[in-house]
Amino acid sequence: MLKIFIGPNGFGKTYELEKIKKSLFEEDNNRKDVIMLGSELVYADEMKDTVNNSFLMDYIITELLIDDELVNIQKQFENKLDTLIKDNSDMYNELMDETLKLNSHKRTKDVIAPQKLENIKN
Repeated sequence: MLKIFIGPNGFGKTYELEKIKKSLFEEDNNRKDVIMLGSELVYADEMKDTVNNSFLMDYIITELLIDDELVNIQKQFENKLDTLIKDNSDMYNELMDETLKLNSHKRTKDVIAPQKLENIKN
């Protein structure tokens, strides 16, 4: 069953969703069919500012703080994520199809897929 929570800030949407999520995981801590997709309407300039700040943080982390040990840990993490994504892709696609059907839309590609590009640095 699909439930959609809509309302202004501060009216308990996230609180209620977190309660539901917690109770579902109390029933079965290994379940993978529960996802929370955050959605917020923002002005274009707010989105631009968020993206700019994200790039700045990425630069600080990757260029100033990272070392070989962290690179290896990151590769292990990315490989594990790729495996989990491949193993659960069909389930996430079905969840999104159910959501899109409500609005008479259809999915044109996988909701989530392993990253195919690799960063190459000199």
